[in-house]
Amino acid sequence: FVSMKNVEVAPSPLWLQCALVAMGSKAINNIVDATNYVMLLTAQPTHAYDYDKLRGKKIGARMAQKGEKLPLLNGNTYALNEDDIVIADSEGAIGLGGVMGGGNSEVSAATKNIVLEVATFDMYAVRKSSMRHGLFTDALTRFNKGQSPLQNARAMSLLIKTIQDVSSAQQASNV
Repeated sequence: FVSMKNVEVAPSPLWLQCALVAMGSKAINNIVDATNYVMLLTAQPTHAYDYDKLRGKKIGARMAQKGEKLPLLNGNTYALNEDDIVIADSEGAIGLGGVMGGGNSEVSAATKNIVLEVATFDMYAVRKSSMRHGLFTDALTRFNKGQSPLQNARAMSLLIKTIQDVSSAQQASNV
């Protein structure tokens, strides 16, 4: 995990929007688009969380607790079990590891500080969670094939650079 302060969430530059469409994706905002762009370039899923929405300002991975509830980015809430890997803050789950981020930590226009995730999850565990909850995502498709933890540092560096580039482009267009 890496945090970044004072980001500006805005529409992505045209080059990034076009690149995403050409790769079969869609533009959302500059931060989310950067995570999707890096995933599509490297096959390594990445995710951004709104740091200021993290309870206790802590984040980590753990196994879910039986019956723990998690609202996801798709607008639905899921009851988890002990076989689900979650990303959690100090009070509860904020993402279903390797599958989808949580709605309670979503990057929005109000976001000012972010936490970036580049992780490797067990492909069998995320596949089982996906099947159990009926969730099929671009990230899951890549984790199903198995990811090497050796690429995480490179993907994180590229993600940071891409966010800096799209943030600089946004600031330049505001001048």
